[in-house]
Amino acid sequence: GLDGMPANHRTHSHGQGYADINFIVPEFVDHLSYFKGPFNTSYGDLSTAGGAEYELYNRLPEGILSLTYGSDDYARFLFGDSWDLGAGALTFGIEYTHENGPWLQKNDYNRYNLFARYHQGDEDNYFNITGLAHTGKWNSSDQIPLRAVQDGSLDRFGSLDDSTGGDTSRYSLSTRWQRSDENSTTHLDAWLGTYDLELFSNFTYFLNDPVRGDQFEQNESRIFAGANLWHQWNYQLSGMESKTTLGFQTRHDFINDIGLYLTQDRERYRTIRQDDVNVSSYSLYLDHETRINDWFRAGLGLRSDLFQFDVESDLAANSGNETDSIFSPKLNLAFGPWNETEFYLNAGLGFHSNDARGTTL
Repeated sequence: GLDGMPANHRTHSHGQGYADINFIVPEFVDHLSYFKGPFNTSYGDLSTAGGAEYELYNRLPEGILSLTYGSDDYARFLFGDSWDLGAGALTFGIEYTHENGPWLQKNDYNRYNLFARYHQGDEDNYFNITGLAHTGKWNSSDQIPLRAVQDGSLDRFGSLDDSTGGDTSRYSLSTRWQRSDENSTTHLDAWLGTYDLELFSNFTYFLNDPVRGDQFEQNESRIFAGANLWHQWNYQLSGMESKTTLGFQTRHDFINDIGLYLTQDRERYRTIRQDDVNVSSYSLYLDHETRINDWFRAGLGLRSDLFQFDVESDLAANSGNETDSIFSPKLNLAFGPWNETEFYLNAGLGFHSNDARGTTL
């Protein structure tokens, strides 16, 4: 995610859990935190393999102005700076990237990113509001058959369908708020955004339709919103440093016209399926960790997720609504017998619809 806002998309036209992070500009990222496995109670859906959290600068350490030009018509413009404004700081950044690549059908890739943030406070107590905008448009040569390259009928930088490619956009407004004292911290993330995608691909060329070809379109338009609220207590448990965190999360995706279509030169001529989908979730989690000594930490966690699904499809058999839930206890043990080295033993058990789903070690 980015500053608490998820990057992965549920029920995406290109694949469940799809994440396009082209809206993140590396120069505007302060740091990156990550973890392995589904053992962190503050992460649920789409975190089976692990998770990563990008944190943007509240104030850029210095102004940035960069112009880059390279091979294959690669060009990039980057600007960013921060200014004092009232009791806080205003940060603004913009990026433009263009590239054609070595292909005979030029990529003509154009990407625009805009970043604006107003921030007040310090590391422990703060408030900010952030606006992000991203658009991208490109042509794609897709994969090509090796046999055609080997027999000389197709250049290795050529394509069997010059009209594949796509365009996408993502706009969001988010806020972060935190208040801390010596013994506790309260934190809130909230976000609202829109996302659109049109993607044209052709993997089998003329196998299914020798006349029109096998190009297809994946399309969707969504509004996404959510919030993450947690409170952490810091205290001594029998003389050992301990912390307990109680959190609530909610996330909502309202997806219009998520569909799959047969196309020729990016023009639709048949609908495979088209749906309107609403997915909502509500999550509670409780996490505890105690530092037993300098080299051993032990933690226990509980997480409960409630999901609601509502589908209106052009095929009656695909329409309907459903509610489901999962309850996930977790165990985390961390051993650090050497300097800056730790070994982990993690376990998670999921109960889905009152049935045991499995155990991970």
